[in-house]
Amino acid sequence: MDKESLHRLIERYYDADTTAQEERMLLKAALESEGKDPMVDEVLAVMGYARRKPSPEMEMKASMKRGGGRRSVWLRVGSAAASVAAVVAVGFMLMRSPGVGVEAAECYAYVDGIRIENRNDVASLVNRQLSELANAEESVNEVITEDFSDMSEAFNFDEL
Repeated sequence: MDKESLHRLIERYYDADTTAQEERMLLKAALESEGKDPMVDEVLAVMGYARRKPSPEMEMKASMKRGGGRRSVWLRVGSAAASVAAVVAVGFMLMRSPGVGVEAAECYAYVDGIRIENRNDVASLVNRQLSELANAEESVNEVITEDFSDMSEAFNFDEL
């Protein structure tokens, strides 16, 4: 794409008169002309594709990172889910198994600075907290899945 056509397309982009296909064409042409034209660099920044040299800290983090971005996100989500499941399993095992140290152990909880010693009240508090953790994990997983779906639709580079 010549410079004049590219500038016209950029102006149309700023006026919100471009189609999704034209925006993909603009992105492709702008990436090819990156660093050669200030107007192109500006539209790349607006589009969120401004490139910069990573800081030494970022390079170190990137070199230490294992696996791809999507894989590591799912690994973190899976790890969090496994941790919650382990805590829930141990909690239920201890609460449901009489004579396995639960009866002999001290059982109390502090809520707003007040000590609660009734085993049933403490068990109820623990169950409520574990339920809230499980619900939070489910909602986070749903949000992450929706976000990845939205991002894959928004950044559909297969058509470039």
